[in-house]
Amino acid sequence: MFPDTTSLFCDTHLLKAYQKDLWKHEMFRKTGLSAPIEAANGLDSGVYVENYCPHLDGRAGDELHHRHLATTRATRCELMGSFSAAGTLTVLTNDVVPAPKICTDEVGPEGRRQ
Repeated sequence: MFPDTTSLFCDTHLLKAYQKDLWKHEMFRKTGLSAPIEAANGLDSGVYVENYCPHLDGRAGDELHHRHLATTRATRCELMGSFSAAGTLTVLTNDVVPAPKICTDEVGPEGRRQ
């Protein structure tokens, strides 16, 4: 069973603290889904989303790259709460790595090498 109050930490910094009902409300608002949980056009039971790539209007999708959660291989993220029973927690992430520069000789607006 998912905790009533959950906190998300990355490297000991509190990112979010949600009560379960508020988190569900935010997911409904950000996805536009309006049907009851487990119904068509509704949220899935037991799925909680924390989205770091929303569109300009705050809704999910259209990955605006400036909003990604910056991490390193050493980043430690923790989900804390009082879980009442053992279960399985699945975390889905999108690993984004900047592309390397292809050409080291950059050309400025005047056509000169920088």
